[in-house]
Amino acid sequence: MRTIGLRYVRPLPCSAGDNSFAASFVGFDVIATFGDTADHAIGMVERMAKGSGALAIGAPGYVGLALPTRHQGKPNGLVAAWRAGDAVPSGNPPWTSDEHSLLLATATHLGLAIQQYRHQREMRRLSDTDGLTGLLNRRRFRELLQARLDQGGCLVYVDLDNFKAVNDRHGHQRGDAVLQTLGDWLREAAGPGDLVGRLGGDEFVFWMAGADKPMAEARAERLLLVSGALGPLSASPEQPLSVSIGLAVRPAGSEETLDALTARADGAMYVAKRAGKNRIAQMDDAGC
Repeated sequence: MRTIGLRYVRPLPCSAGDNSFAASFVGFDVIATFGDTADHAIGMVERMAKGSGALAIGAPGYVGLALPTRHQGKPNGLVAAWRAGDAVPSGNPPWTSDEHSLLLATATHLGLAIQQYRHQREMRRLSDTDGLTGLLNRRRFRELLQARLDQGGCLVYVDLDNFKAVNDRHGHQRGDAVLQTLGDWLREAAGPGDLVGRLGGDEFVFWMAGADKPMAEARAERLLLVSGALGPLSASPEQPLSVSIGLAVRPAGSEETLDALTARADGAMYVAKRAGKNRIAQMDDAGC
């Protein structure tokens, strides 16, 4: 029995992971390995990705064979097999017809599996995110926040000021551009462990993981500063776009429920609006 190494790679929707194989071939990620592997196979995969049929390659100490995986005739991944061995003498091909058939059958099944995986991933994405901004929707934000609430942090409510005037004067296309812009800024401001979501309308929510009061205030001030760039999208100089921000800090180990924390952050945001908009307000657990 000959020992054969097999790797399956799939196109990534984002950057490659930290696997050396994936990092050497941007756009693909190894998700399963069997048998021995070799850096020599990297070149084989790179060449295979540019072609459309089977590719047999010999590299120092290795021989390999690769096939694209397909769905409805379109390539959607790649399966590659190789084994240790030097150049094979003439008349003794490195891959038998049975091995070709096995790899082809594997590629056929994987092509379908990849498509099913992509479909499931897309369904989950649509279920968990807001369709306009790509941020977490209300349900998923609350689910994720509930799971990490005891680690402590600050819940931030962000609401646009004078947003209705934009829709009324310039239409919903301009309004959508405003929401997407603010969503992008919040996403860029998020750090490791943070959560960003859109609750609906012009109301956004931000969980600053591990943030105490001074840290939360400093980060909120930066958000307030960045939001000043919304000016050109305003309905008019008399009704400038800005944001009102409410903060509610929950220390690690606190017994406060998610609903109570949410009420504090939401209440603080309305305090900021009543105080004149374009500002930050904070409500502690005593309601002040």
